[in-house]
Amino acid sequence: MSLFADTFRRDIRLGLRRKGQILMAPVFFMMVSVLFPLAMGPDPVVLKLAGPGLLAVAALLAALLPLDTLFRDDDADGTIDLLLLSPAPLSLYVAGKTAAYWVLTSLPLLAVAPLMMIVLDMPLRMAGITLCALFPVTFLLNLAGQTGAALALGTRTGSILLALLLIPFYIPILIFGASAIDLARNGLDAGMPLFLLWALLAVALPAAPLATAAILKGLNE
Repeated sequence: MSLFADTFRRDIRLGLRRKGQILMAPVFFMMVSVLFPLAMGPDPVVLKLAGPGLLAVAALLAALLPLDTLFRDDDADGTIDLLLLSPAPLSLYVAGKTAAYWVLTSLPLLAVAPLMMIVLDMPLRMAGITLCALFPVTFLLNLAGQTGAALALGTRTGSILLALLLIPFYIPILIFGASAIDLARNGLDAGMPLFLLWALLAVALPAAPLATAAILKGLNE
């Protein structure tokens, strides 16, 4: 597990040096959440109806911003080639990078989510359910994104290709996330979509790094 810990610490240190990238996701998340009411009007009925879906889509867009650079620098400087020669599983390196990416981009986003609920006229009593939904949503978006970033590595149209590759995987995540928040908003039981989100996360946590590592090996052979 040392490769996981070393990769995680290295990426956290590098991310903290690039404060602009850390602030990019939460700032973009807040901009989308604030601009939507300005464009649609301050009608509380409209905001309450659109709020759950808007939070999920804003989280998606924020998570996509720096995703195409996830493996680019390590591929360019030969880090991945060196890791392929080591006896440690490459999947631990992938898992470490994904965990650091989530901490740097999605954790600040979750911190500002209650503030965005106020902007969207959503009751703060829903903060717990909203965070319980957004946590697996953001992690699943990152796990799917890491696989897409590996597939798009080295292509000139990486960002466009990445978005096209990930749309089929992102749709069910967004549906379950928005459904959980919407059911809670209506005072209904949100247990089923939350269970599905956490079940997907339990499957994706070990599977996505293995799949991404296999893709990186194939690209560097």
